[in-house]
Amino acid sequence: MVQAQFEEKSFEAPLNHQLLAGSPYIYSPGQVLEASLGFDAALWTQNATLWGLFGKIPGPGVPITAPWLWPATGPSPRLPALQSFNLNVFIQYKRPEALTRSYAREWTRWGQNYYRYFITPHQQVALEDCMANLGGNGLVVYASPCFWQIDDLLRHTMAGTLVSETNFVDVSRLNGHARYTYVAAGNAGLALSEPEEVPPISMSKHMGKRIKTAPSLPEGANILELAARAITSAAKVSGLASMEAIDEAIKLGFSHVPPALEESRQSVLEPFAKVAAFCWLTGWLWLVGGPAQSTSPRSADY
Repeated sequence: MVQAQFEEKSFEAPLNHQLLAGSPYIYSPGQVLEASLGFDAALWTQNATLWGLFGKIPGPGVPITAPWLWPATGPSPRLPALQSFNLNVFIQYKRPEALTRSYAREWTRWGQNYYRYFITPHQQVALEDCMANLGGNGLVVYASPCFWQIDDLLRHTMAGTLVSETNFVDVSRLNGHARYTYVAAGNAGLALSEPEEVPPISMSKHMGKRIKTAPSLPEGANILELAARAITSAAKVSGLASMEAIDEAIKLGFSHVPPALEESRQSVLEPFAKVAAFCWLTGWLWLVGGPAQSTSPRSADY
């Protein structure tokens, strides 16, 4: 057994970029925020408590509050309106082990080299709870590469083939299991301890299908608020006590916003910051789905 030569973050960043670039229906939450408010307001806070939770201090300088620098602009014409987004996607990346010996536990099942990762109980509980709260407006999956050497990571990154070389699995299919094994992205995997075959997910196609079939949100609700409610519940069931401190810091950090943003503070700014903080703590990736964008290239950063 050998551990993958690269850390999860080294795999996560380029895969995120390729997921966004490969689907016209998927956006980073930062893009959605910008579409709603006209700029990246999530970084607008001088509150030291909030920055301290991330091991940072407020940037140098002073807040600029001139009204003309904080315009009450509508949604960017390049992106759909906030209310048209209907899907939250959360991805938990897993660093695999490569099993290369014939005496490996599941070798008789696979008959070849295979990959394995273990399911962390509190992580699984949080992911399942998040999925349950999102309902038809959510997709929650594990993602793990179908390679283990750093050279392969670099090759697939340069070739733009990371998505097709990643095994995605719905978290609900691993309920009650301790580990998951697989050999390729397009093949069924095997969940254990009690053996259960798990069908693979073609992530790009699956996201597009879910966006088209996801129910409309209640009038007045938006996808950011739905995500915030889901991760608040997930944090509680997983015992993530630090989320309470983050929640208070976020409210304090956004307690004084320009008048043009006051209406969006509770429905957009605070939910975005809460989910982003949770994902930073847990290592989850957060994406949102909506109508296809037809103009202007997008950034994968948020």
